[in-house]
Formats: sequence, structure tokens, C-alpha cells
Amino acid sequence: MKILINLGLFVSIFLYPVSKVYQLIVFIRNLFFDFNIFKSVVFEIPIISIGNLSIGGTGKTPMVIKCARLLKIKNKNVAILSRGYGRKSNGFVVVHNGNKMLVPVDQSGDEPYMMAKILGNVPIIVCEDRIKGIKQIIKFFSIDAIILDDGFQNRNLKKNLEIVCISSNEPQYNYKIIPFGRLRESVSSLKRADQVIITKVKKFDLTWQENMIQKYFPGKITKSKLKSELYKIKNKNYIKTLIPQNPLFAFCGIGEPENFLESLKDLGIKICGKIFFRDHQNYNNKIIDTLINRINSLGCNSLVTTEKDYVKLPQNIIDTFDIYIVRINVEFEDENLMIKSMLKLF
Repeated sequence: MKILINLGLFVSIFLYPVSKVYQLIVFIRNLFFDFNIFKSVVFEIPIISIGNLSIGGTGKTPMVIKCARLLKIKNKNVAILSRGYGRKSNGFVVVHNGNKMLVPVDQSGDEPYMMAKILGNVPIIVCEDRIKGIKQIIKFFSIDAIILDDGFQNRNLKKNLEIVCISSNEPQYNYKIIPFGRLRESVSSLKRADQVIITKVKKFDLTWQENMIQKYFPGKITKSKLKSELYKIKNKNYIKTLIPQNPLFAFCGIGEPENFLESLKDLGIKICGKIFFRDHQNYNNKIIDTLINRINSLGCNSLVTTEKDYVKLPQNIIDTFDIYIVRINVEFEDENLMIKSMLKLF
């Protein structure tokens, strides 16, 4: 125990100055943009950025999907631009052209591929160079707006609506700059935001995050819940299903796996075992062997995972086991506020 305490103290002493240096670099960079020393590229088409302060796990991807759907309902044609984290391709890649999927998941990254599967009629593009990506989208697609997935820290381009997601599950002790904590930049940067959403709340009650946010963000804060639905995979199709009586083996590779387990509990799903992998896990042969060995050791034949993980599973897993997926939908405390904030751009 004493060794562990000393090790933890050593790590903290090392990480703290690194965190402060990183914070200083981010501060100076932001200052240069604030005073127009660094210029942001301006586009004629509205750019809606959905980002966060921390490293993953804020419910950003379901938020992108929800906002795209709200705009489609209002007859606005949108495209989604993502970096395509974890993909094996480079440069500008059209994942979905609004009519059909054009590339496999390893060329798109798991989240863009999943968004394309869910939305079905929205162009999904990946490009690590956001400015180049936007120029190409405008050139090739007839759209009214672009939703930028994970764009808050990207100040090289001007965003017309800056939406920031903050998870209600993030503990207060994590609100320190990386690598000492999980913040990409200080909470004070929320002064740049147009809309702040506290995500993954259980009830639309006052949260401690609201008091923290209001020190820097003068606008109206809204909240969102995650609503879970269970689907069974049949012939590569998603079939909405009742909760099975038999226990399922649960696994995932996401930012907040505890949130996945909580959704299973809320749905009333019994589990016979579980295993968590790192976020954006690539299901290579080694990982699949680990997964199958764990499942077989428990005598399970039905699996449940997230939609983001399912799209990366090899065919032998899908053919061998009954697969269930949990699909996540966003419910806003004030949906009209979100709709109005987006429609005012047009």
C-alpha cells in the first residue's frame, strides 16, 4: 500500500508541471486567436460545431446524430464532417454520400460509420484537415449546413454555432488539464461557446456542473438524457426487440463503459459476464480470441454491445452468437431551444 501511495505521489508530481505547460500553450494559442494574430477561415455556409472540454465520454456522437435529425426534420440538408479517429485511411473520404455507404468501417472510423448506418440519408465525410474537408464538401454536395464533429478546440475555422457537451458523469476531480486531469482546455474557455449542454443526466434537476459553467458561460444551459433501446441483429438488419429472458454477455470499447452497464440495468437486461476494452477498440484477432475465450468460459451464447462496437465485429462473431445492440438516443430538456439556436443560422 505504501509503495502504491508513493508511486501515485511520484506520478502526480511529474504530471502536474506537464499539465501546467500544456495549459500555458493552449492559453497563448487561444489568446492569439482572440486578438486576431492567428486568423480563422470563414465560410459562407453555416458551420455547427459539436465538441467538448474533456477527453471523450461526453455523449458527443449521439448529440451530432440528434442535431442532424432535427435539422432534417426542418428540411435543412446537412453533412457531417469528422476526423475519423482510428481509421486506416488518410485525407478526404466520403463515408456515406446521402444515398449509400461507400467505404468499410476500417476506412471511415467507427463513429462516422455508425452515424452513417443510423442516419442513412446524411452525407458523412472524414478528413483530418477540417478546412480542406469543408471546401470539398461544399464543392461536391448541395447542403445548407455542415455539422463539425468534435470541433471546439479547432479555431482555425470560424464556427457559426459552438455547442459544447459536458458529461454529468465526469467527477469534479477530473476537471484539471491533461495529463493531470481530463480537460483539453480550461473551463474558462466556455466563454467561446454559444450553447452548453450537460449530457447524460438522470433527471432534469440542478447539477453541480451548472454552478461551475455559469461562472464563464452567460447563456442558458440546457440538459439532455440518453434513452436506450435494444435491437437484435438478424440478417445484418437491426430488429427492435423485447428484453430477452436469458442473460447476455456484455462487452464494449467506449469512453464510459459504466454508462453502458447502466443502460443495460435500466433496460432490465441480465448479464452473465462482461469485459471492457479501450475506447475505439480495433477488434483484431488477439482481441477476438480474448473475447471468445471469456464468453466460452461462461457458457454464454448471446452477446450485447454498443452500436459503435458492433459495426467493427468480424463476421465469425456475428455468425456464431446471437447479437444484441443498445442504441442510444438523445432527449433534450428543451428541444425548442436547440432547434431555435440552429435555425437562426439560416
